[in-house]
Amino acid sequence: MEKLYFTVQDAKALVGTCTKYLKTDSTEGISQNDIQALQVALDGVVEKDTRQKKAMEMVTNFTEFQKKSMDVGLALIRKTQNAVKAAYGEDNKSKMREFHIGGNGIRTVKAMMSELKYMKGVATDHKGDLTKSGLKDNDIANFGAISTALSDSDTQQENAKKIEKRSTKERDNSMKTLQKAMRRIRRIANSVFADQPSVLIEFEPMIDKHYKAKKQSQTPPTQSGRTNKQGK
Repeated sequence: MEKLYFTVQDAKALVGTCTKYLKTDSTEGISQNDIQALQVALDGVVEKDTRQKKAMEMVTNFTEFQKKSMDVGLALIRKTQNAVKAAYGEDNKSKMREFHIGGNGIRTVKAMMSELKYMKGVATDHKGDLTKSGLKDNDIANFGAISTALSDSDTQQENAKKIEKRSTKERDNSMKTLQKAMRRIRRIANSVFADQPSVLIEFEPMIDKHYKAKKQSQTPPTQSGRTNKQGK
């Protein structure tokens, strides 16, 4: 999140400037309490951003695990279907239908769990014939194991998504708190150093060069040959 990164860098620089112009018994400046409030707001954003990134990583990990489990489940189904073809022949249409050979592809986790449960049942019913064609007892047992793993990861992923959503909201709220604290500090500086323009320059917000360049690149170019002068 580019805006968050830039705001954090701007806040860090502002803390440094405030510390440089710390209010003392003999000099006007930014009070220690105001600096502390700014630092707390800054630390809150960094902490919540880290938490949000970890939550996002959890969702990604569960998604990758599901993809691998889907691949393993599909490979096991294909192995079983090959054993069916070997045991009964491809001309046995009833067995081809029973084992969903030539059926629609499996695209979702829930569809895969349903298919694995079904395949375990029909493979168990025809275990005697299928084991003669290469299918093993462990393969049949794996239908259940893969389905359970997918079910568990699906639940965990949904919980991780909720955590990510909540942590994202908390991070965004902390960002607003930090921005509010930064605006307050700058208003104080504008008041305290009203007659010291050179000092006020140090309190000015950083220029987001990346955002500025990006905005300029999105500005539609003027038509070639056009001028503001009329009649030429």
